[in-house]
Amino acid sequence: KKFQEMGQGDTVLLSRITGVQGVEALKDLSVRVIWIMDNEYLEHVLLGMSFSALSERQRGILRLFVANRLSSAVERGKGDAISS
Repeated sequence: KKFQEMGQGDTVLLSRITGVQGVEALKDLSVRVIWIMDNEYLEHVLLGMSFSALSERQRGILRLFVANRLSSAVERGKGDAISS
C-alpha cells in the first residue's frame, strides 16, 4: 500500500529504517499499524507499530534503540530546562 492509504490495523512490510545506525536487523519485518498521527504542526507523520515475530536478537536491538532514544530525549529536555 502507499503510505497515504495505510490505516489503523493494516499490516505492512517494514523494508528499511533510514538515518539510524545499528538497526539493520529490523528490516523485512511484518508490522501492524496501531496508530497514526498526522498533525500539521509536526514535521513528520508518526506511526505506532506492533512487531509480532521478532527474534531474540531483533528484540534486543529494538529495546536498545528505544532506550537510547528515550535517554537522548531526557538529556535534551534537561539541557533545555537549564538554558531557559
